[in-house]
Amino acid sequence: MQPQSDPFIVPACLEDIQVEYEDPDFIVINKPSKLLSLSGKHPLNKDSVHHRIAQQYPTATLIHRLDFGTSGLMLLALNKDTNKQLCDQFAARSVKKEYQAILNGQLAETQGEITFPLIKDADGFPLQKICYETGKPATSRYEVLSYNSDNNTSRVKFEPITGRNTPITIA
Repeated sequence: MQPQSDPFIVPACLEDIQVEYEDPDFIVINKPSKLLSLSGKHPLNKDSVHHRIAQQYPTATLIHRLDFGTSGLMLLALNKDTNKQLCDQFAARSVKKEYQAILNGQLAETQGEITFPLIKDADGFPLQKICYETGKPATSRYEVLSYNSDNNTSRVKFEPITGRNTPITIA
């Protein structure tokens, strides 16, 4: 029996990847939102950071990923030694990661921690759901950076504690 292909087909991402920094050992790129870090399982989901970058930097390897809907900086190694050193730093959690988001409304608390057990949703990528029976803990700290009363939004900084993304649901 053939494994079933992921039915989710990524919409085309028309934005370019910007190289923010480059030296002989690594590059830092700015990944646009709605672009996969790695090509997906579905044959139509070939477009990705890795696929695009490999055209110009054939030796580049991803050190980490950003979620499909997340834009931001990514680090890619350009040789095996740098790949090992950077992967070791990520594995040891000595790399600090930070995300910012604009949320609707004003948060009741200006800082805190979000923890939910997550599993992949049966409807497939990119959906996840909270499952207290089989979910794996996903934890992020948050801090409100500013509130805009004109449009009732809050700019919030998130720091992931686990390697899984945490749903942004703050009362």
